[in-house]
Amino acid sequence: MFRAYVGLTFAILALQAAVPAAALAEGDASRPYVYQRGGHGVPGELSVEVETAYGSRDARPFGAEGVEQGARVAWSPLSWLRAEGWSGVLFTGGAYRATASAVDLHFGLLNQDDHYLNLSLSGGYLFDYQQVHVPRFRATIDRSWGAFDTSLSSLVEIPAAGDRDTIDLVMALAASYRVAAWTRVGIEIEGQDLEGFWEADEAEGGAKLVLGPTVWFRLWESLTTKANVGAIIPATTNKPTNVTPQADNSAFDYGVLGRVTVGWSFE
Repeated sequence: MFRAYVGLTFAILALQAAVPAAALAEGDASRPYVYQRGGHGVPGELSVEVETAYGSRDARPFGAEGVEQGARVAWSPLSWLRAEGWSGVLFTGGAYRATASAVDLHFGLLNQDDHYLNLSLSGGYLFDYQQVHVPRFRATIDRSWGAFDTSLSSLVEIPAAGDRDTIDLVMALAASYRVAAWTRVGIEIEGQDLEGFWEADEAEGGAKLVLGPTVWFRLWESLTTKANVGAIIPATTNKPTNVTPQADNSAFDYGVLGRVTVGWSFE
């Protein structure tokens, strides 16, 4: 499955290279990152994303080889409000395992033109692959200086299940640079299940660090793609309790994950 993911990545890059430069829109990415989901919207914009992920955090309880196929729809009726819905299907060992879905509302509170930086708060709900209800809340701070952009976010999830952690804490930092009107390159760092630093029996097997490069391309005026490949580095370890019978402990050790997203936007 990982070879298929790599093949898809190269296919998308080849498509980008084949697009005439004159057809590429000027301007910049509004959300060039894979793991940074907050931020302000463009008034009246409707966007659709199709994503393929290998070895994601949500798939980890099912084993190291989980592959997700998902779709995301977002609508921004106002510059400070964006509504987002997502649905995903998980496969392990080439077989269907589960579905999941989520809805989130993102509220832009500050913008850098008036307040030096952008601040958004988000609230939402996830029904995850283990069929657990998970309210979640996110805060995102970001800013751009010309071609350079950076973003910092924190996510708190509250799984409604007795065998899960009281809260799951995720923090992510990203930075990117616009090397052309149609290309951004950057890096994303995500700390997953950070409650493992103070909870000896953290259900997901301890805190993890995910680190890797992200690239963003505008393939056409309304067509974009972004991809990330990250190394998983355990920061703390313990025996995980949030696992399914088919999972193996290698899913909670060192590893690699990846994600490719293709999106369309309409205004």
